[in-house]
Amino acid sequence: MNEYYHWYKAHGICTGCFKEKAAHGKTKCLVCLSIDAEKKQRIRDSYTPEQRKAVSVQRGVRAKLVQDERRSQGLCPYCGRKVRSDQKQCDFCRARKRNNAERYRRKHGVVPKQIMYEDETVCSTCGRPVKTGFKLCESCYQHCIEIGRTGRANRKTHYWEKDNRIIFLGGGQ
Repeated sequence: MNEYYHWYKAHGICTGCFKEKAAHGKTKCLVCLSIDAEKKQRIRDSYTPEQRKAVSVQRGVRAKLVQDERRSQGLCPYCGRKVRSDQKQCDFCRARKRNNAERYRRKHGVVPKQIMYEDETVCSTCGRPVKTGFKLCESCYQHCIEIGRTGRANRKTHYWEKDNRIIFLGGGQ
């Protein structure tokens, strides 16, 4: 059986029914894959809650071992691809993780800042409705004005301001 399996696999023929062409990147045809998926689903459905928890714990332990092994080899801990020296994950997994995080944030009502800044009907700082003719709400606008006033009033002359006047304006006063 093992000899036949490898021959069919090498020639791109389904290793389940030995009749159809294997699906791309798989060893079985789509029909055999769907039959296997249905079998596995029936088995998973027959588990009791305790068995599900035990299987989940076993998978978690196994995944952690595999990830630690991959990290020690300098590979991506999640998929096993090569990783650039300054990163811990491959580009594919980083992009997938970033997309999943954004999907989670949107699901829970967090508006991405890029969208907030593009939309001129909400304040770019806090997300409240803007003051007409401005990109800030009334409270953020007043806060910015107050910071500007106190900042200019308390500003001390820096050493480089005098140097710049000497260099660029030709005077020293």
